[in-house]
Amino acid sequence: RNVLECKNCGIVYLEPKGSDLKDFYGYEYRKLYSPVIGEVLNSKEIFNTYLPYQQKRIDEIRDIISSQMRVLEIGCAAGFFLYTLKDIVQECIGLEFNKKNAEFVEKELGIKVYSDPIEKTDLPYEHFDMITIYQAFEHIEDPIGFLETISLYLKNDGFLCIEVPNVQDALLAIYNNEAYADFYYREPHIFYYSSETLTRVLKAGGFEGNTKLIQKYNFLNHINWMLTGKPQKDPETGRSKSKLIHSESVNKEIAGEFNQWIQKVDAEYKELLNRHGFSDDVLFIGKKIKI
Repeated sequence: RNVLECKNCGIVYLEPKGSDLKDFYGYEYRKLYSPVIGEVLNSKEIFNTYLPYQQKRIDEIRDIISSQMRVLEIGCAAGFFLYTLKDIVQECIGLEFNKKNAEFVEKELGIKVYSDPIEKTDLPYEHFDMITIYQAFEHIEDPIGFLETISLYLKNDGFLCIEVPNVQDALLAIYNNEAYADFYYREPHIFYYSSETLTRVLKAGGFEGNTKLIQKYNFLNHINWMLTGKPQKDPETGRSKSKLIHSESVNKEIAGEFNQWIQKVDAEYKELLNRHGFSDDVLFIGKKIKI
């Protein structure tokens, strides 16, 4: 589909298509899109792939978490975030259209999951102290209407946390990497947000707060895209500490010096991207606008 940009508000979106998204996410999505390129993973494998990165998410919202919180995650996938959170809050509930993931989260992780749109569940209004939506808000066809709906289930002083891919990602906005653009603009992602457009949409949907830029993928991941025009095989390669020398045959002190250097470069590079708005993700933390 064509990628379009609104001349009035600046939001980027895919040309409307029209489809049954509930069925798509229930049965087809994970067959087409996988954390590991070229492989279809089961729920346990998806859980294991993303679990190592969840503590960083907890750290990002540590200041607003309390032991009495009731938390809903919309689009909880295989439950990796809720599993990391469940022992430090009072209640965790997930909403996930993918039947296999929902079943895994309930049976293997012991977390209650709904597989219907929130308005078709028996969840009570103003029940949750926090609603989180990680890497799922960009899938929503009617984001403003969706925000108005979920606000009904959030307490008046509750928090909304949304993380989305940043349309100002460096590989798009400053390197103009065409191969990455083909990879980045994908069928399930309907809207593409920057800090500014995400804030604007949330305000229209009744929320206000702050955004933070987060760079997850490392410097060598960007070099890989520039040199090969292809993604790395899995998230671990792109999100782990950068290393120039992997071979155990190289003197450990020498290897350590080279690897420490590239890790210093990586930290400086991420800070530079975040400072200029070119990180790969945007995190919003806010509350309902008081009338």
